[in-house]
Amino acid sequence: SAPAPAVVSAATPAPAPAVVSAATLLEEGMRYLQQARIPPDSAPPPEGKEALHKLQQAQRQDPNNTAIDRALRLYAERHIVCTGLFEQQSGADAMVQRMQAAGVPAFQQPLFVKGKASLRTCIGPFLTQEEADKNLRQLRSRTGVTSAIPRIYKDPLPPPSETH
Repeated sequence: SAPAPAVVSAATPAPAPAVVSAATLLEEGMRYLQQARIPPDSAPPPEGKEALHKLQQAQRQDPNNTAIDRALRLYAERHIVCTGLFEQQSGADAMVQRMQAAGVPAFQQPLFVKGKASLRTCIGPFLTQEEADKNLRQLRSRTGVTSAIPRIYKDPLPPPSETH
């Protein structure tokens, strides 16, 4: 005899979609804000809109979070200072740790230079050139780092009607 058909109850609700926390959305948005652009004045990559959507979703979940507000402002315009280029992960890690120990926000950008995988170390992102300059002065006085290549990245914000 044929097996009995599976009984599906109409009363069984579908599982709710997983809610991603505002903190996770902020972290994912910040990863985008730390990406390299080659050349630096090139158009924003397609994943920029997804990053903006995540930051806006985080803001809706936690509207009083100042870190999310800052990230949204950084999306529109951010200042980054490149401080080094490394072929080895260990060298880039050591430089980032040194910069962070000096009290300056630092991160790495993976990129290719002349066909070779490399890691660029940076400080930032900052909202203004003045904030970038202040942090660079602090970095130089505490670590002796002299290399500094400023970058400004801009992503256009959509009109308010498209933000929700």
